[in-house]
Amino acid sequence: MQAVREGPSQPWIPAERFKADWEARNGKAAEWWRADPDANRIIAEDGPYGIKGLRPK
Repeated sequence: MQAVREGPSQPWIPAERFKADWEARNGKAAEWWRADPDANRIIAEDGPYGIKGLRPK
């Protein structure tokens, strides 16, 4: 999702409103999705496909 709006007549708002809160918890990152500690923990535990033991070739 790139943008959200509250109703059909409302303007589109970039869907990065959460980023300020994320940066307050985790610090700035050029690519927050790669630096996210929760995402990295889940990938470390379950692998990149979400299935333990299944790895890319």
